[in-house]
Amino acid sequence: MEWVAWIPILVALTTAATGLLVWMFQKSRERQDQIRQRKQAVYESILIAIAELPSHNAAPLFVESQLASLYASDKVLGAMQAVFASFNVPRPFEERAGVLGSLLLEMRKDIFSHTEVTEESIRKIFEFGHPPVDDLLKYIERRGARLKPQEGSVK
Repeated sequence: MEWVAWIPILVALTTAATGLLVWMFQKSRERQDQIRQRKQAVYESILIAIAELPSHNAAPLFVESQLASLYASDKVLGAMQAVFASFNVPRPFEERAGVLGSLLLEMRKDIFSHTEVTEESIRKIFEFGHPPVDDLLKYIERRGARLKPQEGSVK
């Protein structure tokens, strides 16, 4: 048998191998995207829980941190631990800007492969204080109601 007879077989094998590699790469990317979406949802919940800290209610943050342990990176979990350690010393919310800024930055780094946001720029978010606690809690309630599926809607 001449080498020319092997060409169709080699083309078929090369095509099959290439197709398999592309399929494996696509599945890997889909899985990474699913994990990123789950992380993003968990981190959004953490941000909402942080909004309740000025009312001296750390319970939502504690609950969300437990859920985060499934998907958050080690650095995010370490930053979360630093936030909880800061609760050991009574201090105003604004004085927690450093640890909260570190937590936000680590969450951002975990979601995006590249970010130009620095810890210093995130700390400035908290330097301005916060709106009245009642306003924060009302907004959180409205936001939660807005995100719930409507009755009769298809999931």
